[in-house]
Amino acid sequence: GARITLNILRFFVNQHVFTAAQESYTLNILEQLDPDNSLFLTVTHRDLPSYKRNVGKDLSVAVPAEKLHRTILFDDRPRNFDPQPTNGVHVKPYDEINARDMEMIRLLTIVFLALLRPGDIRPLLCRFRSFKHNERHPLS
Repeated sequence: GARITLNILRFFVNQHVFTAAQESYTLNILEQLDPDNSLFLTVTHRDLPSYKRNVGKDLSVAVPAEKLHRTILFDDRPRNFDPQPTNGVHVKPYDEINARDMEMIRLLTIVFLALLRPGDIRPLLCRFRSFKHNERHPLS
């Protein structure tokens, strides 16, 4: 699921990893997701000096301010959207492999809809911003 999705998306978008995990854990996960280091433009983890603790995930660490209007942050923790709340889309936490889980399809759909929309994509993102897992997502 995730590896296939990321490989498809790399032809259309710039992908970044922005995680609160330690460097060692991040590198272990990236070995599985991106063994040839071809999917992600940047990798930001909590052991880097540019990582700001306790303020959420500040996208300006990885993306220039003039490109934030075309930037999406997918995260399972809404507090991580605090620096740029209009860029955030809340995703279900990854718990276990489930063949019936449609979350990656939902995320792909959001990205492709954003690609089709000229200019600022943040008004589109608000349609998919669900901060409660028991809320019905527009694409579920």
